[in-house]
Amino acid sequence: MDVQPINNNFNSRGHLQISISNIDDDHGNVLNLLNTSNINYYSIGKTFVIDDSRSKITNFAKHSTAFPKISHQITKIIDSSKLYFTGRNFSFDITSKPLIYSILNLTPDSFYDGGVNNSVDGVLHRIETELEQGASIFEVGGKSSKPHFDDISASEEWNRLVPYLKQIHREFPNLVLAIDSNTPEVMKYALDDGIQIINDIDGFDSKEKLNLVEQYQPSVVSMFNGRNFDEHPDTLTDTMNGFFEQNLKDLLSTGIKPENIVLDPGVGFSNHNTLTFDMIKM
Repeated sequence: MDVQPINNNFNSRGHLQISISNIDDDHGNVLNLLNTSNINYYSIGKTFVIDDSRSKITNFAKHSTAFPKISHQITKIIDSSKLYFTGRNFSFDITSKPLIYSILNLTPDSFYDGGVNNSVDGVLHRIETELEQGASIFEVGGKSSKPHFDDISASEEWNRLVPYLKQIHREFPNLVLAIDSNTPEVMKYALDDGIQIINDIDGFDSKEKLNLVEQYQPSVVSMFNGRNFDEHPDTLTDTMNGFFEQNLKDLLSTGIKPENIVLDPGVGFSNHNTLTFDMIKM
């Protein structure tokens, strides 16, 4: 009896697909097990293919004790299909539990909450509160990326963050920190400061940025920025797929691993018809 994953990833419906073949004399018993287990499956000849959610397949494995090999192999497949976001001093299992990723805009002109986080004590209190509420990662940003934002120098962007980071490191030394910046100089300042995750709205679009990733091996959030492309509804999916295909190759070439990478479709980042493009991106 062979039990194999069709692939090690979830499909577009969030399902795993697992084949059970070479069943021989147990074909009828396995068929009965599948039919009484409330599990979605289909047949290809004498091969059964389970096609269902992780939780239902896990439950199926637990109740397949009459077939120890099926139970054992499916459990191994489920374990190997777990999804993680990892980096220096952190590893989050995101297979079934989402991360709460807190954004701390430390700039006076953010389109969302500009000026709200205008005191160090206020930010420290917010971090403490949101840790209690389940936040796992805290991202700081010193430059607005709202439409038609006014660009600032690297030194101004970084100097906005320094007073906050100094106290954050002191009060929360084990906090997982990210920075939102598309400026190579600021990225380097942040990496030298010990920040573990770099979020670039321009998708690490230069050799200088990729060199930093290769040198420091951070985790990254890499975004498709529609403002850098001529977006059209009928070609946007292909444009994004092409971008991310090359983007992943570039990032992986630096030595970081897939589990160190988050891809961001860039909701809200378009030059026009933003809602139309956002619906496609989501």
